Parts: sequence; structure tokens; C-alpha cells
Amino acid sequence: RICSKSQVLSGQCSNTRTMEWCFAYNPYFGRLQAMMAKLGRKVLPCSEGGTVLELPANQDLEAPQPSAEASEQAYATPDGLGEEPRSLQMGPWEEPGLLEEKPWASEEEARSESDTVDVAPPVDVILGRRTCEVLRIRLQGGKVASVLKLITFRSPRIALHCAKVAVGLAANESNGKLIVDVISNGGGNIEAGYLLNAYLYSKMPGTTYQKPYDACEWYDLPKNKELNWFVRLSKQALPDVQAVSNRQQHILAMARRMQDGAAALAADPRFFGKRARAKSLKDASACLLRLVNTTNGTALRGRGEGLGFDEQLLIQYQRCLRKTGAEPFRRRNYASHIGYRGPDILGCRWSNKHPQPFSRPSWDYYTSTVTKIRGGEPRNFSSLTFLAAACDAYRAHFPKFYRDNVLDRVAPQSKIQHLTYVSDGLCGSTCSVASTRPYLDGLTTFVTFGGVPGQPMDITAFNGGNVATYQNPGSSYGLWTDAVSAMVDAAVFFPNETLPSWPFLPIPMSMYSVSFAQRAEYARALGPKALPREWYLVPGSHHLNVWSSTALISYPRLPNFAKQKLYDIYTAAAVLPPKPWPRFTA
Repeated sequence: RICSKSQVLSGQCSNTRTMEWCFAYNPYFGRLQAMMAKLGRKVLPCSEGGTVLELPANQDLEAPQPSAEASEQAYATPDGLGEEPRSLQMGPWEEPGLLEEKPWASEEEARSESDTVDVAPPVDVILGRRTCEVLRIRLQGGKVASVLKLITFRSPRIALHCAKVAVGLAANESNGKLIVDVISNGGGNIEAGYLLNAYLYSKMPGTTYQKPYDACEWYDLPKNKELNWFVRLSKQALPDVQAVSNRQQHILAMARRMQDGAAALAADPRFFGKRARAKSLKDASACLLRLVNTTNGTALRGRGEGLGFDEQLLIQYQRCLRKTGAEPFRRRNYASHIGYRGPDILGCRWSNKHPQPFSRPSWDYYTSTVTKIRGGEPRNFSSLTFLAAACDAYRAHFPKFYRDNVLDRVAPQSKIQHLTYVSDGLCGSTCSVASTRPYLDGLTTFVTFGGVPGQPMDITAFNGGNVATYQNPGSSYGLWTDAVSAMVDAAVFFPNETLPSWPFLPIPMSMYSVSFAQRAEYARALGPKALPREWYLVPGSHHLNVWSSTALISYPRLPNFAKQKLYDIYTAAAVLPPKPWPRFTA
């Protein structure tokens, strides 16, 4: 709904107010300026010599609601986009004769198609959940195809439950053959993908999932000076009250900085989503002040008598600091506590370090720099590492460290002879990671449909590790807000440390839902010298020249004509011969 330059200049833009809201100002930018100023940090204007825009106190810009007329104009289709693509010669990767149809049907054709299909096809919904479904497809001749439809990978346990039901159905009614539908699956929790693959493939003939951790993939992380700074601070010890000459002055200064930190968070009416952190800083400051008031002043100045008093002082001091949460600078003193998972900095946590899958969780993977050529120039990355918190086998190896996150071991299935995946190419993120691996390992067949006629398409899309939301003006959450707590903690515990640069500023414009892949994933099957997965186009085993004007996601919610379309795709996939990818051996 963005007007062109000519529309704006001619006064024909009906979305001027929306564009002004989107591009003029993001109030969080100014509030972060105020927060940093209260922390004693240098403020940063929008440009060198520019002026920081400010709103009146406690006033937010609200997104205007476009009129109905404006909405119609915004979604009007320009001339030419409805043209039929020129006929292209079929490539050897396409399947002639199977569901041949005209790509990209017009809206009139879609409506006429929906008018002619009054009865739903012979499909039974055996299990229906928001994130997955199990379907029985009744084929001609009394045969049955079993389908595990994965809508998202949101919940590991629900995905596993659906898989168990689908495996039972396939074993009993379709000769041990299962179709896995990942159409338009945008991903979700990578833990669900790992768990599902471990369940489906650990006991299949020729499996590469021989050990529990084999389901987990390797990633690397691009390095930057802001994260380097935070990681370095997180490896330092918190200020030691026993090591200072004037304990009273040290504790009072710490309490004052905690109050300043809470006041800095209050620069935003919503505390940048950190209201609980502001309260914890106030509580910790009050705790330190009580410690000063109730402890012998002479002892606080370093002239106390007896070791017992020092130990008692240290215990009370640490108890006050613990009230802050002290993330990401919670120290080793507390890391021994059961259930503590290590610091969390900008979505990054302790993990293992390649090539040892069970090396202890730490920052070693990040501090080990690996230089790679990207974009024609050398760039620094971390060592390869797991997403440790999402790898069940890794967590189980450190039960005290990950006490609250260890899942029960699941017995792998052994009833399925072959799996065939069906994709429209929009299986992304976790879906891409989870479905690429068994395919490249030669354990599955992949059937794709849609795409650009005549051009090979990848089985999946937007692979590349976890997706991080940088900012979302409709919410106080975003990757840059993760730096807020880290900045406050740095100001409280390490006031003399100098920032290398501003960490993860919000974008000054109110751009909506800015996100990116934070890590790169490396497919094990491509070998140790491979590039990240998104550098490769991996075509399917078979391709169907089929296009749908409706997103074929949740089967029970589809209109009958779309159900028939999906039924036709399932029946075509059911008769295609198994054609696994040749396993990488070089």
C-alpha cells in the first residue's frame, strides 16, 4: 500500500497518512536515546549533525486505518500482471501427463472452479490439530494413502503425536508408505523438527541418524563488535565486594546505578517490554541499601573482624545482586545452580563447539573465530555449533544444566518403508532444515508443484537458521530490545567499560516486522566443506505442473474445490515411484 513517486507528486496518493506513519518516525528510537542518556552514554542523532525527533511525553503515534476506498486501490491489480506466461519447454525434472494444467489461474477461473465442485473428495480427517493433521486418502480400487500434514512446527509434542498416529495409519492401511505434506509450512520450533526426524528415521535402513545427536544440525553465527563486547563482559566476574577498599561506598554506588537503570527503562511508557527488569533493579537497590543500614559501618569500610562476617556479607551481597537476574552477566558463582542455562545475549546462548558434539556449554564456540569469504570479502564467524537448547540429545547429556528442558526419550518408529514429501516450495525455516536433511541423505522422495513454469525449483525456501525479529512497532519485542537489558546490566555492573558502538538501534522509521535469519545452517549431507544450505538449489525427485489460487494449508478449512486440488496432488504423489536423492559420498 505504498504510493509511487508520481502519485505523491500529483496528489493522487490515498495512503499519504499511512506512509507518513510508516516512514516518518519510530518513537522507540527517541526513547532509546533518552534511556542511554540516563545511563550516562553518548546519544546518537539520526544523522551526523541532525536532530533527534521527540514526541510529547507519554504520547504514541497510532497507525491510521486506511479507508475502504484506499484499501481497494491499494490491492488493485496493475494491468499486465494477469497475463498468461509464455509456454516454456518442459525440463527433464518435470512429470508430463500428471495433473497438467494452466499455471496461475485468473480469479474468474478460480471462481468458476469453485462453483463446479460441490462435494468434498474422499478424504477422512483422522486427527486434526492447529499445527498438524493426519488424513486418510481413499484412492481408486480401494487403496489408501496416508498423509501427515505438517502445518507448522510450533509444538514438538503435538508434531510427535501426529507423527505417531500417521505412522500407525500408514502401517495398517497403506503398506507402510507415508506422505508428508509440508505445503506452505513456514517453520516454527526447530526442536520439533529435530524430534520428528529422530522419531521417523533413526531405525530406517541405511539411516544416518545413528546416534541421538545426529538429528541436530550445525550452525555458525556472524560476529560483530557489539556482540563481541557483550560476550567479553559476560565472561568477567561481577564486582567483588571483598576486593574493594571501601565496601560501603562500593555498595552505595551499585545501588545508585541500579536506580538509574530502572529510571532509564522508564524512558519508554512500556519499559521497552522490561517492566519486570525495572522492578527487579529497584528491589535489588533497596536490598543493598538495607544491607548498608543493617551492617556495621566499620566492617563495610574493610576493617571488620572475623572471617565469618566476611562470608555473611558476601552471601547477603550476592543475594541482592541475584534479585536483578543479572543477565547476561550472571556469573559462574550462580551457574552451578541446577536449571541455570547460561546467559542470553541477543538470542545467543552457551552451546557446544564443533567438532565435539558433547563439549560443555560455554561461549567457546563464539570466541573461536573462523574467517570465511562472503560477498567477495573475508568475514569473521563463530565456530560451528548446535542450537543447544533445542537439541534434545545435547540437553540430556547435561541434565543439571538443562533441568527444565529435557524431554522424555522417544522410541523411534520402525513400521514405515518409505516417506514421500509434498511441497509447494514454501516450506521454510525449521521446515527447510527438517525436510532437507533426510532427503539429501537418500531416505525420502520429494514431490514439488507450482513455481515458475520450466524452471527448477528448490524443495524448500528461506533456510538459514533461526529467524530473529529485529523490530515490530506494534510490539515492544524485537532483537534490539534484547540489547536493552544487556546495556542496563553493563551500566550497572561495569560502569567504566566503553561501548564500541551503539548496540542494535531500532530503525528510526516505523517499518513493520523487520526480521532476518540470525544464523546459517550447514547440511551435514553436503560434507564438511559445504557452504550454508541457502547457497544451494535442491530440486525435488518429481515435479507436478499444478498451481493453486488458494493456500492449501489446513484441509478441513479449505473450500471443496481446494480440497479437490489437494486430493489430486496426493493421488499423483501416491503413484509416483520412490526416487531418493543420490547420497553424497565425496
